[in-house]
Amino acid sequence: LSTTDLEKIKTMFSRSIRVLSYLIFPLLAGCISVARPFTLVVFTQKWEESIYFIRIICLVPCIELVGHLSIQGLKATAHTGELLRNELFNKPPYIICLVVGSILGVKALAVSMLISSVIGTFININVFKKIIAYSYKNLFTDLASAVLLSVTMATVVSLWNFIPLSNLQLLILQILSGIALYIFLSILAKNESFFYVKNLVISKIRKTT
Repeated sequence: LSTTDLEKIKTMFSRSIRVLSYLIFPLLAGCISVARPFTLVVFTQKWEESIYFIRIICLVPCIELVGHLSIQGLKATAHTGELLRNELFNKPPYIICLVVGSILGVKALAVSMLISSVIGTFININVFKKIIAYSYKNLFTDLASAVLLSVTMATVVSLWNFIPLSNLQLLILQILSGIALYIFLSILAKNESFFYVKNLVISKIRKTT
């Protein structure tokens, strides 16, 4: 591929990370925040112990997002050899984490999934960034806005747990306030991904009407 083609892939990769992290991170951060009232309302008290696993599972896609996009980028650059090498490097850490987690218990197994996701993502992005000249600084810049907005929203939503409300009331309050706050913060920060998604949705609606 030419330098121009690689630059286009880099631009698309960067845009994909910004937009997808903007959409996915708040959903998963919100799920972590409302995990307790949601579980107790939907599955009742019997499933209270599953709250720990729900929160761990919600962290995994946040980490794997960059890794999956890196794999798609490798396919786009036609570096099939690097793709195969990545798979070979990814498997041993995954198997080790799985075995160790299984020995230590169910909770440790959930944490091992998280650790293997971190290792796998690091391996994937480390190879791809060299091909398209995409640095870790670029990655942090692309993720910073979504992480900051999501963490702020999740922190505020979690504060509602200290208010004496029923689980159903708490769940509804957390969901509605979380959505409203995230949109408000996006507008306040003039987040590029927010306006990109908004314009995209509006254009789709206009085409269907």
